[in-house]
Amino acid sequence: MASKRQYRFNPARKMAWSESGANYLKGAKVGSATGFISAGPAGTALLAVPHVDMRRASTAPSLASSTEYSEHFREPRYNYCSMDRKPLMPYSPLAARSRMAVEDPPAPLKNASVIRFGGGLHTDKRRFVTTHQSFFTGEPCDPRSHPGITSSTTRFKRQMRER
Repeated sequence: MASKRQYRFNPARKMAWSESGANYLKGAKVGSATGFISAGPAGTALLAVPHVDMRRASTAPSLASSTEYSEHFREPRYNYCSMDRKPLMPYSPLAARSRMAVEDPPAPLKNASVIRFGGGLHTDKRRFVTTHQSFFTGEPCDPRSHPGITSSTTRFKRQMRER
């Protein structure tokens, strides 16, 4: 038979065991503070951390410097060379103010597919053909030596191969 363990009296403790720990904040309003911190000697005082008031935001000056990396990846202004009253900026050979105006790309139609099959780098007709399959025809050596005849034959074979 297990009986409740009796805790010894501690004169430094000013509250009962049932009111300490998580039970200490039992009657607190939900969301009234962002958290709690213990302060004072040996953590005797419990202080609430209030919510930040956005109207009383910090008025400390922020550092307005920027790095070269962030300058290259900021939102670009719409500038072009024939624009009236262009903003002044340091010289750059790739500056937007030295370029011609570019039209906006057309908006795609709703529910329109942008996938295109075929075309591209490879055509499906001769996609997996090896070099040997492309150039070896199995014909015997050509005994003709006239350059005009051999060139026209070679030209015809090439046109047929590239179809």
